[in-house]
Amino acid sequence: MALPATRIVLDSEAVAHCPEGLPDFHALLGRSGAATACLYAFDLLHVGRDDLRTYELVERRALLRKYLRGAEPALLYSQHMEGDEGEAMFCHACRLGLEGIVSKRATSRYRSGRCAAWVKVKNPDYVRR
Repeated sequence: MALPATRIVLDSEAVAHCPEGLPDFHALLGRSGAATACLYAFDLLHVGRDDLRTYELVERRALLRKYLRGAEPALLYSQHMEGDEGEAMFCHACRLGLEGIVSKRATSRYRSGRCAAWVKVKNPDYVRR
């Protein structure tokens, strides 16, 4: 099913998964065996002529979830956690051997590039597969 808009701009990331279900960077580049690729959408910036970048993140994500209902299986809503669970989530990501986590302020407006409203915390032991 197509998205219910003629123009939609997402902030997203392409990910290929190895058979175990974990991200596989080399598979994404086509350098290793068969993998399932998908696009994880985590923010909605424009719909039609509407610029949503001035909306708060929680509002944009609610709209994103709505627009992705019934989308193609390869286009996925990136799940998130709310509250003070960042440390537990980071530890879990490290145990899985993932690159790390991104934390964003729920009330933030969208800004391109790095800013104080979001922080990427990297796993010090991460090894790109």
